[in-house]
Amino acid sequence: MNRFLLLLVLSALPGFAQDVVNKPNTKLDAFADQRGVVVIKGYTRMGTINANTGGTLTIEAEDFKNAATGARRQGLAFIVEESATKRCTSYVDDEEIAPMIQGLETLAGMDGHATPLSLFRATYRTQGDLAFTVVNSRNPKDLKLSVISGTETGTPCRVLVDLPAMDEIISDVKEAQKLLESVR
Repeated sequence: MNRFLLLLVLSALPGFAQDVVNKPNTKLDAFADQRGVVVIKGYTRMGTINANTGGTLTIEAEDFKNAATGARRQGLAFIVEESATKRCTSYVDDEEIAPMIQGLETLAGMDGHATPLSLFRATYRTQGDLAFTVVNSRNPKDLKLSVISGTETGTPCRVLVDLPAMDEIISDVKEAQKLLESVR
């Protein structure tokens, strides 16, 4: 009982926050999580966007290599840092990048008239437990982008940015795609 209370108290302290890596169903997750082998992770930070809510969204190109076999797996990591003590990472496999770019471009083109009703929500979800959602308020021109990592597993992390930030996200993803293609 005393150990349980101690664990409960320690887990509530800010210094004991953990980085939550959501691992529902990407090949990159499975490759990175291999046991009994050396996995080398190469990565390049493509960009970081400051959120209206005080957090950040960071996009990384990632290249994993099994040191013994030379097998490789590539993709993207989206790191949603809601606060200094709450961060979640979702992975996107390399073959999902092109369809994701199309989905993000569709979201970026949204306006306040996406539906005849007054309010709307449009969402693109990846296999790696990452969701991009465009929402409007009562003002049709006031569109926001919500980025959530961990929608199905763990405790999700969320940041909110103005919709124009979507252009920067798309640009970072396209640059990451080019970088990964150049190192294959």
